[in-house]
Amino acid sequence: MKKEKNRFKQIAMYLVVILFIGCETATDTKIIVQNNSNKTISINAESNYDLDKIVHDIAAKKSKTLIYLTRRGGSDIAENPADYLSVFNITNAAGDSIQKKYKNTENWEIDISGSGIVSKSYVHTYTFIVNDSDF
Repeated sequence: MKKEKNRFKQIAMYLVVILFIGCETATDTKIIVQNNSNKTISINAESNYDLDKIVHDIAAKKSKTLIYLTRRGGSDIAENPADYLSVFNITNAAGDSIQKKYKNTENWEIDISGSGIVSKSYVHTYTFIVNDSDF
């Protein structure tokens, strides 16, 4: 009887450990620039998280992920995407700088999606869309 009781406790502990391992949540964050203009654009930016310089050319009608981060803990609360960038300059092929302000959250498309039933993990996608009229 005592052996069965100890066996039951062991099985219960394994189930609890598996349950807690399955409860690990995360938040993935993507910062994307989508070039809807008719010309190639140049991005010169710096991330606040890894202090890397981000330099890209994005062809017309293409997009590019500038930052991809994964953090522990799931969150469905939108953040200000500008907080991820210390520098964010965009120029077109003529050398004109973009007039659209990246620090204004209204200039970003924000999508937050979650997955999982017991523990939710989230993907935050922040897309800055560039049009010809933005220069």
